[in-house]
Amino acid sequence: MLYAAGDLATCIAEVFQGPRLVDRFAADRFLAGFRLTRSVRLLDLTGDWPARAGASQALASGPRPRAQVWARTIYEAYSKVEGIWYPSSMHGGSPALVLFERAETALPSTPDLDMPLSHPGLLADLVRAAGSLGYLIS
Repeated sequence: MLYAAGDLATCIAEVFQGPRLVDRFAADRFLAGFRLTRSVRLLDLTGDWPARAGASQALASGPRPRAQVWARTIYEAYSKVEGIWYPSSMHGGSPALVLFERAETALPSTPDLDMPLSHPGLLADLVRAAGSLGYLIS
């Protein structure tokens, strides 16, 4: 699974929600940006699908184990779906997505952007994104 969002603040909100500290110097923290090479089939959880399926928007804001069970169920029930489009509970409902391995062929061979968070060129944007969320930054 690949978790993604269309803007930096949503990525920061989702990834660092636990500690609320953006650790720029952790060895495994990178920002990658890419364009899909083809359209992917996503299940849209931003509308009324959760209610029709017997759930609610709590899928995106409730406990992670519950959301993971739903994601596995969706994966098994909808063999053509390549991912889930959902409202970020950590960034005001901004769009976020999960891509299943079924979407792997839509990923480019190399990203357009691939930088460690410690890269000086990212600092101003990271400070702005973290500040907008009330997160600290190291």
